[in-house]
Amino acid sequence: MNITKAMIPAAGLGTRFLPVTKSLPKEMLPIIDKPILQYIVDECINSGIKDIYMIIGRDKDTIIKYFSSNITKEHSVKIHFIEQKEPLGLGHAVSLGKEGIGKEPFALLLGDEIFVHSNPILKQLIDVFQIKNHSILGVTKVKREEVSAYGIVQGEKTDSFINIKSIIEKPSPQEAPSTIASIGRYILTPEIFPILETLEAGYHNEIQLTDGLQKLLEIQNITGVFIQGKRFDVGSKIGYILGTLDIAYHHEKYHDDVKNYIQKLFL
Repeated sequence: MNITKAMIPAAGLGTRFLPVTKSLPKEMLPIIDKPILQYIVDECINSGIKDIYMIIGRDKDTIIKYFSSNITKEHSVKIHFIEQKEPLGLGHAVSLGKEGIGKEPFALLLGDEIFVHSNPILKQLIDVFQIKNHSILGVTKVKREEVSAYGIVQGEKTDSFINIKSIIEKPSPQEAPSTIASIGRYILTPEIFPILETLEAGYHNEIQLTDGLQKLLEIQNITGVFIQGKRFDVGSKIGYILGTLDIAYHHEKYHDDVKNYIQKLFL
């Protein structure tokens, strides 16, 4: 089955970027000449997505105004906006897309991670889904001291995949069963929706997608795919700085100027 629908949660409070996020959603912070969200929408477009369900919070008029222009229409992709009235967690945000997604498998892309690779990360996951026909998670190895920032998976590992047996939300370095982290790209089947609707609040008293995935493992296999490409957590200040620098360095127009400036820094 082709994956033609995607969900992008973009309702975060952006506290790590205060004070600028008092007036601008963090997902709309610019990298060169495009907001972060545009890079994620472009990844969807380049992966064959036709409908995007964007979960937004209150006071997200900037997002609606930007994506209601002709920017996406020329690519034959339609963006639907769904309001998350309270910040009740990623699992709750995903559950809000049930009506639009229906009974189809769908892509989930988190709004604060961008990737750089000639083959879009989402397309990498879709290609594996076409073979496996069950939920797929993008994963990568992280440092042991970084595991408390991620959902950490455990399972049977090969060079390219991990057959996931368990997933735990933000464990301490001592408790983490591995250093393989689930990152912000997923292909999920609609069986996740009834699980999320009955899920109790977990970490930080929020409905956690990770907890929902653990329950999904009881009825379905889940495969982790080691992503190919550079990943930038642009929801953090250092990730935003490095992502901007990397994209500018590889930009056809700005490459030489950025390269020359970097070289001068080391003189």
